[in-house]
Amino acid sequence: MGMNFVEAVVYSFCWLLIFVIGFKLYKKQEIKPIIWKAVIVYFVGKFAFSLNYPIEQQAIHFALIPLGVIAIYLFFSKRPNFNTYLKFAWFGFFSNYLFLVGTLLIMPFYSFLYDKNDIHTYIAHSENIEILSIHPSANDNIAVRASILEQVKAAKEQPVNTDWYYESVGDDRVEVERFPYILANIAPKWGSQAKATIYVEKDGKGLLIASPTKHLYYRLDESILQEVTANGEK
Repeated sequence: MGMNFVEAVVYSFCWLLIFVIGFKLYKKQEIKPIIWKAVIVYFVGKFAFSLNYPIEQQAIHFALIPLGVIAIYLFFSKRPNFNTYLKFAWFGFFSNYLFLVGTLLIMPFYSFLYDKNDIHTYIAHSENIEILSIHPSANDNIAVRASILEQVKAAKEQPVNTDWYYESVGDDRVEVERFPYILANIAPKWGSQAKATIYVEKDGKGLLIASPTKHLYYRLDESILQEVTANGEK
């Protein structure tokens, strides 16, 4: 999965801030370091032993031991202008905390812009949506109504019951599948990068959204499906 809009903005701001701070650090040095060497030392300084903690698919890295700084101490402490370059190594290590703060900010900002409990986050555009049959009990002569976005606006969330899944997966004896279709080519809300598999109930009035973190079930007043003839007419 690529970066979502919030991640792109926050991390771009972090790198911009690092560039500004790094430039000011460079200007303060009486003996100016070679720029490309200072950049390499910065990235070596970022290398650290970290505690990693995943929160809602977001990896939180808390840098503890500055391994990159220690390596520079061990191998380059006798080089000319060592103390000048060492500042950039420490800058690299402490910049890990800037990205830590940025990562922690991503989650509330993302939730504010893209509600993971809202069906519209996952179904925002209908131009290329198709219906795929995933069970022999499905009707192959089915298409998605052009009015699906209008119908989704009136969708009502209901409690999720996933017993159907455990009863049907891997069981060839199941003759009628409750959710025999999935929506393909779904376009989520711009910038959200929201990924989910959307199952469609046999009557076309139920949608089960299965994201990596949760399941959401919605009922609609009318079916989003319509039958088509063999020549494609609706």
